[in-house]
Amino acid sequence: MTPNNSRQEDRSRWSVSPARLILLELVVVLLVIGMLLSGRLLWASNQPPRGQECGTIRHVSPALGKIHSSDSISAVSVINCFWRAYQTCRPATLVWNEVGADDGSTNTLIIFRQEKSCLVYGHDETFVNTNKNLVTFTCSSMIRAGERLSLLKCSDASYEGSTIEPPLSLPEGRTAFE
Repeated sequence: MTPNNSRQEDRSRWSVSPARLILLELVVVLLVIGMLLSGRLLWASNQPPRGQECGTIRHVSPALGKIHSSDSISAVSVINCFWRAYQTCRPATLVWNEVGADDGSTNTLIIFRQEKSCLVYGHDETFVNTNKNLVTFTCSSMIRAGERLSLLKCSDASYEGSTIEPPLSLPEGRTAFE
């Protein structure tokens, strides 16, 4: 075998037909798309188990008229449920919803245990007009003062001291426009 024959064999062994090259590129593109999608799915599956559903507290801007907020009694029972679960570090979920004329947020809070710590996981979706934002965070402490819960020691400083409280209720049958 001559040196030239050896080089030609090496080149032919490593040469790729255009059809194989296109197939290889397609596989790489599909792998990249799969990784991106699995990252989104993985993000959604990183939520801790929801546990007991304590309920939803809804605050609605008085400017929206007849759409009512949660009543104070049911909101207090949601807060009581969530606080009892936190005291024993039992998984539980509370949804805090605020609605304005052109903005709002839905904050889902989940109590979960991580090793020896009891944590509150937060998943906050906010919107202003058509702009949406999503933030996740954890808080390692929560305190209660009367009918108000406050989140403390949060991974995102903007949630430090956030409060969950019953909405101010309007008298039965009244709306914000009256």
